[in-house]
Amino acid sequence: MLDVQAARNANVLFLSLKGELNTMTAPEFEQRLNGLLDDGEERFVFGCGDLALVTSAGLRVFLAFAKKMQKTGGSMALCEMPDQVHEVFEISGFTQILSILPTRADAEASIKAAG
Repeated sequence: MLDVQAARNANVLFLSLKGELNTMTAPEFEQRLNGLLDDGEERFVFGCGDLALVTSAGLRVFLAFAKKMQKTGGSMALCEMPDQVHEVFEISGFTQILSILPTRADAEASIKAAG
């Protein structure tokens, strides 16, 4: 199960992720993100502090979303990533592709600076 809570800080949408981002939860998560884009959202911070697991299906969602951000001029960052989740991103090379920062404040500041 993946629980996603949204909160706004100025023009940045903070999405707090709790649970597992896997083959079962990734499609619904991707649909929600696409819906937010359709609603005009452009700046996202993903709070990963309560994310217990990310599989290749979850990584694919983040990669596809990052590509959409590049095309639309939006921006995104991830933060508060637990060690075991960060390791998955690191092994897969995603730490070189995505902006992963230690705190929500750092992530929001990087998003605001980007746009």
